[in-house]
Amino acid sequence: MNELELKQAYSILGLPDEAPMEDVEKRYTLLLKKQHSQQSRTNDEHGEIINYEQINQAYRILLQHHKEKASLAFEHEYYSATHRKWKLDRLDHFWQYNKIRIISALLILAVIFYGLNTFLDKRAERIAESLRPPIDIEIMFYGDFFTEDIHKLEQALLDQVPEWKRVKIIINQIPSDPSNPYAVSLQQKAVITLMTEKPDIYIMDQPAFEMLAIQQALIAANEWLGPIQDQLTDEQKMFGQGEDDVEPRFYGVDVSNNTVFENKGLHSVNQIISMRFDSTKQQAAQQLVKLFLEKTQ
Repeated sequence: MNELELKQAYSILGLPDEAPMEDVEKRYTLLLKKQHSQQSRTNDEHGEIINYEQINQAYRILLQHHKEKASLAFEHEYYSATHRKWKLDRLDHFWQYNKIRIISALLILAVIFYGLNTFLDKRAERIAESLRPPIDIEIMFYGDFFTEDIHKLEQALLDQVPEWKRVKIIINQIPSDPSNPYAVSLQQKAVITLMTEKPDIYIMDQPAFEMLAIQQALIAANEWLGPIQDQLTDEQKMFGQGEDDVEPRFYGVDVSNNTVFENKGLHSVNQIISMRFDSTKQQAAQQLVKLFLEKTQ
């Protein structure tokens, strides 16, 4: 490969020349996710068109380039022409004689380092959390949703509800396209996230809404919407049936056409909002639904 090919490869991935392999891997993974996410949407007019073949070709060129650099550096440092065999023999003798001691020492150091690092990280998180305002509302997007920047979505809500000082948004993605190579791993991650996180509000696509309704993870909408439910059309009322429900019940509100997150990088097919079964933030939930309805086109 020549210098021009390398420059073109970095340019295709949107990276500066000689960016480290870690950045190359992150950017490649991100572009693939965006490409597969776009394939499942025919109505997304705001996303950039991504050339899958160009991305793969650029990634292969940069991968080969970094492998060659690593190989040359390794040989230059450890394997000079005159001392290669001598160094290998000496290292092998040292390893065979001391490997148990070395492995034991490394394991002990790793445990100490990990424990200390975890303690310091948790302590820093607790201090930082204590200095922040309490969360006014926590929202989980559950289903085929994707964004590059959650903070943009959070700020969009804060800008439109001035009395809120802090919101938390979680993107729990389940690709609707089974050909997505990340589908299985994302589904496994989604299950874990669903079990460990306890948001106040779920914003779901249709399959996710039906699943959570069956699992009775949602409060019936007439129990928390209050007067808002009288403003809804029949098309906006979403019904689901839990395992103990005799018939379908009113669990969610379709707010798919809202512009709250317009131009904020949120990719979605439809949006159905509902309240988690154990949430106590009914007033904040009502404010959120009102905002979505006011911003519905």
